[in-house]
Amino acid sequence: FLSNTSFAKNGNTELEIINKKKDKVYSASMSPAAIYAAPNLQALDSLNSILNAERLKSGTMINRVRSIRDFAPNEVDFAERKDLLNELRDLVSASWTEKLQDTTFKSLIKDFLAWQMPEEAPKVDELPAFISNNLMGANNSGYYLSTVYPTEERKDGRVAMAFTKQLNTLKLPANVKGPVGETIIFSEVLTLVFGEAWWIIVFGQLLVFLVVIAVQRNFKQSIIMF
Repeated sequence: FLSNTSFAKNGNTELEIINKKKDKVYSASMSPAAIYAAPNLQALDSLNSILNAERLKSGTMINRVRSIRDFAPNEVDFAERKDLLNELRDLVSASWTEKLQDTTFKSLIKDFLAWQMPEEAPKVDELPAFISNNLMGANNSGYYLSTVYPTEERKDGRVAMAFTKQLNTLKLPANVKGPVGETIIFSEVLTLVFGEAWWIIVFGQLLVFLVVIAVQRNFKQSIIMF
């Protein structure tokens, strides 16, 4: 029994250490804070443009926007990616790379230079299911999802409220649904509680007083107890 107890304690301690290390790397939740649903790719592209423009603003609460376009970009995004890859190819083709001593880096550069850039971007219907299933609506709804991640830890109520407030100011394309998600609900609950706090306190106290009167059946004693 003692050995089992000791093992359990040591196991819990090790688990706590692992969790602390994990929190240092993954301090925020890996799930999106907000989700939008677009009825078609055109609406998705318009939505992503709006979200990314908002993301680049000073003091924004939007850190990252993720959608199926990350894996199957439209023509504009694909052209930008090709330009960046060509710039990177020119950079690592320079003579300075020959002076590198690290064989791992040299091998990576060699592999990159040998890689042939595709002429066209992959189509949405060409993506494997394990990618597309997570970025499209369930039950073949035809909707495309755009997920948004905040710049700060969304467990903080102030962050959740500021994040939701920023999203609620955006003018969305027609027929786009959202935002939805746990962070949005958390923010709405906090807003409701803070907005109705005085009414909740007053009616709560009144309800308690009525219960005391019902039990004591004496107004004077109820006042004293209350």
